[in-house]
Amino acid sequence: MVSECFEFFVDCHAHFAGQNADDFFCNCGNVKNGILAAACFCTNNIEENLQISKLAAKTEVRYKARHAPQSFYMPENIIISAYGIHPLDLQSQTSLQIAGNLENLQNLARNKQIRAVGEIGFDFRNARLRQFEELQCRYFEEQLAIAEKFSLPLVVHSVRGTQKLFEYVPKLQKLPGVIFHCWGGTYTESQYLLGKGVNAWFSFDNNLLQGKKSAIEAAQKLPLNRILPETDFPFAGSAKCRNAVSQIEAVKTVYEKLSELLQIEQFELARNLYCNFCSAFSSSGISS
Repeated sequence: MVSECFEFFVDCHAHFAGQNADDFFCNCGNVKNGILAAACFCTNNIEENLQISKLAAKTEVRYKARHAPQSFYMPENIIISAYGIHPLDLQSQTSLQIAGNLENLQNLARNKQIRAVGEIGFDFRNARLRQFEELQCRYFEEQLAIAEKFSLPLVVHSVRGTQKLFEYVPKLQKLPGVIFHCWGGTYTESQYLLGKGVNAWFSFDNNLLQGKKSAIEAAQKLPLNRILPETDFPFAGSAKCRNAVSQIEAVKTVYEKLSELLQIEQFELARNLYCNFCSAFSSSGISS
């Protein structure tokens, strides 16, 4: 389903990875043969958050896809930031460092310097990390409370943590949006969350390209308006699929896979996914 008018992309989950905003477009800001129309960067670093804000201020320029219908104009580029304590960071940080990060999160949210809280959640990929379950729950709850207080969307990290997330459905229902990064659950589990009234979006990246059956089924069966693409730049590369989603440009490969699975022309898919991005973060001032 490849189309020549496939010109613009969104990436709902990436990391700034120590880049300088001035170098962003030289390195990965412009997707080859297309436009990176919108991106959300997750960080737990104040300096990175400032760099992302700098980048956002520099990229408020209107684009029009070259082959788009005359009636369709790209809105302003959207570069937004999310801030949160990743569950894998909890084991290496002191209680004082964690408290400082929570204070940073509170201040950023209060001053409207972030558009979402995240990525936060649970990571139970092995027995060692299971030992930190109580700690992960405690700080998930604290950050969840901040998201609720300031009516911000939540970006969720979950590795073998879907059942634990179900325990928080009553709280997730209160949020304006929940973006499940690199969705690792099943279609049935995603339907459960939506059926319980969680305003959820499910993001796909390397899991599709590697042929993960549960991800493919979820992507094919979920309503199109609940799907998002991502790269997790630069952390998504794997031994099996090293270069598939290790650069922001590689979000194109996710689009191509989704277009194939859903049998939707890529330009139509691009328009839908752009709208989904806007809807998922709409409470932060983005118009859908």
